[in-house]
Amino acid sequence: MEIRRSTRNDLAAMNEIYAFARRFMAAHGNPNQWGPTGWPPEALLRQDIAAGNSYVCVEDGRVVGTFFFRQGADAEPTYRDITDGSWLDESPYGVLHRVASDGTVKGVGRFCMDWAYARCGHLRADTHGDNLVMQSLLQKCGFVRCGIVHVAEDSYPRLAYEKVREHKTILRCPVCGGALDFRGKAMRCPAGHAFDLAREGYVNLLRSTRSGDRMGDSKESARSRRDFLSKGYYRPLRDALCDIFAGQRGTVLDICCGEGYYTAALGENPALRVYGFDLSKEMIRLAARRGGATYFVANLAAIPVADGSVDAATQIFAPFHEPEFARVLRSGGRLYSVTPGSRHLWALKERLYDAPYPNDEALPAVKLLRCVGRRKISAVITLESPEDIETVFRMTPYYYHTSQRDRDKLNALASLRTEIEFIIAEYEKP
Repeated sequence: MEIRRSTRNDLAAMNEIYAFARRFMAAHGNPNQWGPTGWPPEALLRQDIAAGNSYVCVEDGRVVGTFFFRQGADAEPTYRDITDGSWLDESPYGVLHRVASDGTVKGVGRFCMDWAYARCGHLRADTHGDNLVMQSLLQKCGFVRCGIVHVAEDSYPRLAYEKVREHKTILRCPVCGGALDFRGKAMRCPAGHAFDLAREGYVNLLRSTRSGDRMGDSKESARSRRDFLSKGYYRPLRDALCDIFAGQRGTVLDICCGEGYYTAALGENPALRVYGFDLSKEMIRLAARRGGATYFVANLAAIPVADGSVDAATQIFAPFHEPEFARVLRSGGRLYSVTPGSRHLWALKERLYDAPYPNDEALPAVKLLRCVGRRKISAVITLESPEDIETVFRMTPYYYHTSQRDRDKLNALASLRTEIEFIIAEYEKP
C-alpha cells in the first residue's frame, strides 16, 4: 500500500468509501457518528483536497482508504478545550480525522495511522463513544485516551486520543547552552531557562534586545514571498532538493529557511527529522503554519544547535557561514548550498539593464568543509502578474542596487517569461 494526496479525480472513490463506512458503523452499533448527517459532505472533501490535507491509501492502483491529516501547533482548533483529562504534550502535533476504508484490504486503518505518525511523531485523533472498532484500533496503534473533546460536525462528545514519541531535540539554550526539550507549552533546559511556544508552534531562541518582529524581513515582504513561492514558480528547485533527500535518513537543518516552502517539503519525508530557523519572526511564523518541521527564530552567527548533531543541512540563498555550518554538522555530514545560476532571471535583467551581466557561479572558498559535487537546475517560467514580477525582483540582491529609473521599467509589464537557474553545491564535513 502507499499513501498520496487526494485529487478531485478521487472524489467518487472517496464518497463510496465513506458510504461503506457509514453502513459498517451502523451495522456495528454506531449509527450516530456519521449516519444522520451523511458525514462527511462532498463540499468538505473538496475543501480538504484544495488545502492539501486529504489523502488516499492506494493498493495495486486502486483507492482503498482515505483520511484527513494536518500538522501544526493548532492543527485542530476544537482540541484547545479538553475535559475529563488533559493532553500528554503541548508541542506541535498532527491530527488525523475521517479514517475510512472500503473493507476490501486488511490493515488500511493501521497503515494510515502509522504513515501519519511517522511524519510528525506526535499525533492526535478523536472518535465517537459508540465507535468501538476505532477505539480498539487506536489503542492497538499505541494511542492513549486523554479526555473528552467536542467537534464541529455534531453535538456528540468525542473520546480524545494522543500518541507522542519521546525524543530529545538538537536545540540548545541560547543562555547557557544546555539541552532544550519540550515541556508543556514551552521549551526548557536543565538550568530552568524557559522559552514559550508561540501559538503557531515555533520558539524564539534569539538573544537580542531588539524584537524579532523588527529583525529580518517585514510582514509584507514575508507574506509576498510566501504567496510567490506557493504558486510553484520555484518548484523545480524544491523537487530537486526532495530528490536529493529521497534516500537519506536522519536530522536535517534548513538554515535561514524563510517562510518554510522548502523546509515543509523536506518534512514530508518520514525518514527525516527536519528543523528550520530564520532571523525573521514573521518568516518563522509563516513557516510554522506550513508545518513539517520544528521551527525556531535564531541568528545564523550563533545557531542554538548542538555540535555535530546535524546529518545534513540546506542553505538556500543565505549567507555562507562556514564555521557554524561545520560546527553543527556531524563528521561525514552534508551541506547543500543553493545559489543563483549565471542566467537566473535573465529576462528580468534584460528588461532592467542596458547591459545585463550573468551571475558569478564561483563557489566560496572553504577550509572546514570540502566540496564534493555540484549540479545545475534550469527551467523556464512565466511570471503571470505585475505583483509576481515585483516580488521576485525584491527577492534578488540587486533590487537594492538598482536605480528607480531602471526599476520603473518593470511597471509596464503584465507578465514575463524568463529562465530560472540554480546551482546546488554539495559539501562534506571530513
